[in-house]
Amino acid sequence: MSASDKVAKKHEEPISSQTLMNDGGFFHKMEDDVHEVLEREKRRDQLTDCNEIDNYPSHEHNQESGMKYGKTEQLTYELEKKDAEIQQLKHIITQWEAKHKEVKARNAQLLKMLREGEMKDKAEILLQVYELQVIINELALQVTTLHAALELQAELTKYQMLKACVPTGRVWKKDVLPKSGKRGKKKR
Repeated sequence: MSASDKVAKKHEEPISSQTLMNDGGFFHKMEDDVHEVLEREKRRDQLTDCNEIDNYPSHEHNQESGMKYGKTEQLTYELEKKDAEIQQLKHIITQWEAKHKEVKARNAQLLKMLREGEMKDKAEILLQVYELQVIINELALQVTTLHAALELQAELTKYQMLKACVPTGRVWKKDVLPKSGKRGKKKR
């Protein structure tokens, strides 16, 4: 199997672009293929240069050159075919590079959007935390105020009870004594 057959067979094998992109070898494979075709083109140029140098009139040489000419024509045809293939591959590479740049730009934009969203979420959460802290402070102040008012009320009640219990010339104040009329009255 010749090198050109191997290359042709290589190009016939179905290789998914997804597999090549995942392996990162797509562009490397393309570069290798282009390099091979360029090498073949260089060999073709060398072959045509040799044919021009050896072009002298002789009957035997004319027969040999006729066979060489047929082979040269075949090789030229194959090289032209490969040149067309190279151009097509170069075009494909250009398209993939453009798509790659486009995807990179979209990914950068998405990343920026995600970061902005995260910052917005963080800002909203911080604002909610601040608002909750304000509410907690207000409630703590209200609890402290209510507790102080409750203690004051307890002290006031205690004071009023003590004031009511202290003798003032009379035995007890009316409002402290039970309201039943039986106290202090004797039964007859």
